[in-house]
Amino acid sequence: MTQRNSNQSNLVIAVLISSMSGGYQELLWKGIYQKALEKGISLIFFAGKPLNSPYLDDRYHNSLYSCVPLDRVDGIIIAAGTLDNYILPDEFRHFISNYVNVPTVTIGHKLPGIPSVSFSTNILMKEMVDHLIVKHRLKNFAFVKGPEQNTEAQERYGFFCDALEKRGIEVNSDLVVQGSFDSVSGEDAIKILLDQRQVSFDAVICANDEMAFGAYTELNNRGIKIPEDVVITGFDGIEDPAFEYNNISLTTVKQPIYQMGQEALMVIVDYILGESKENNISLSGEILYRFSCGCSKKTSQDFSCIEQLKNESLRRADLQQLLWHLKNITSELSGIEDFNSFKTTLHSTFQSLGLNSYYLSLFQPKVEYHFGRPFDIPNFSKLIIAHNNGGVSLDDEIIFASKGLLPQDFFETKDPFRLLVQPLFSKTEQFGLLIHSLEINDETLSGPLREQISSVIKTIVLNSERKAAELKLHETLQLLRQSEENYRQMAFLLPTLLYETDLEFNFLFMNQATLDILGLSQENTETKSMIYYIA
Repeated sequence: MTQRNSNQSNLVIAVLISSMSGGYQELLWKGIYQKALEKGISLIFFAGKPLNSPYLDDRYHNSLYSCVPLDRVDGIIIAAGTLDNYILPDEFRHFISNYVNVPTVTIGHKLPGIPSVSFSTNILMKEMVDHLIVKHRLKNFAFVKGPEQNTEAQERYGFFCDALEKRGIEVNSDLVVQGSFDSVSGEDAIKILLDQRQVSFDAVICANDEMAFGAYTELNNRGIKIPEDVVITGFDGIEDPAFEYNNISLTTVKQPIYQMGQEALMVIVDYILGESKENNISLSGEILYRFSCGCSKKTSQDFSCIEQLKNESLRRADLQQLLWHLKNITSELSGIEDFNSFKTTLHSTFQSLGLNSYYLSLFQPKVEYHFGRPFDIPNFSKLIIAHNNGGVSLDDEIIFASKGLLPQDFFETKDPFRLLVQPLFSKTEQFGLLIHSLEINDETLSGPLREQISSVIKTIVLNSERKAAELKLHETLQLLRQSEENYRQMAFLLPTLLYETDLEFNFLFMNQATLDILGLSQENTETKSMIYYIA
């Protein structure tokens, strides 16, 4: 197994995660980030999408996981619970095997031979449902499942079924709906239950909070009151300001997500330094019985809620300002047709966004990535933009080995760095990578920025290919003209009759033998017609 460093202050850790946004993912990466900040450790986040995602565009993001510089990182944290929603256990183990030569820690899953940080809270689903049966006397339960391949989702549904079986309640398959751990699937689940199946229920048990938020939104839009008409519960312990604004506190199982991120960072550091005391750490959670199941009164907003709403309002105001700025950036980037103008505009763009460090590299050449096939990263990339506040700035483009992520010089820094890596692509065409510091981490902004940059690269590439094709065509036509002239020069001297006419039988060319037969000279053939001589 590769080990680059034995000094904690020089460690570089890669983090593989499905997103930088979303309640679960955001708490997780921020826990890792905060602990790394305290310890002076460098981080590189590879934010792709869930493996085998059913959404086609998501799959093209996942070429990113092949770009981890295994020779330049000391360890890898894999947020397994965010990646395996649509992948079978054997397939996920195969994915993990790509990183076996580097110390690796998983979050959310226990895999043989790999240290992990997980939680023992799934069994609390059983306790929470039992509470609803015993205390609130509910019997008619709907359940919104998580992704079928996700181990955590399977466990939570299993404990839900156990709770009902314990109390002699049969699980009604008509009340079980497949979800995908996002709020949209929570909304869709309510539509399926009420509109398609036309079933009634006392409670909606969701396998995570995101789906619970979506389910609540749809129920609320229909005038169905929580908890008077329907009880709703979630799982994870993600706070949602919109929920709090309506004074609806969600009954849920609170997982120690932030702490899991922190623990994972410390486990990987101990593993790298040979100080590991416990290979598998399991953290416990707690059940929060709140208003959405009828356990606490609906009260006016308390101070903490108001503070949370203020912070959310400030965050959204900042985001709105950045989005407005992005709109201007889009305008500036549109119409660019060459890399020189592109680089100049991007430098000013990144600096106006407040990025301390940013890099843009292009695969040499661009490559195709088709789902179901391994992504073969090209041998070389070209670094066309590079800047950080540590003094590194790129004057000339650099060709470097793609598997290094960046040229070696950019890793040789005394100061710790925290970077986010994003793929630049247009459908199957993979152009390269955008790497930048974490001043921008919200995908509401970073996603459109990545898409706009990819679109401009696509335009420049197409423009370059068009110009190359035009040049090739021009060169080919010149060769044809030269060949034709050479042919005429040779044909002119041949003893056989050779001539060329247009569609109206006007002579275009006659060799000397033809001229002699017709009694013409080379100077007076332009207006002569073959028909004249035939007649």
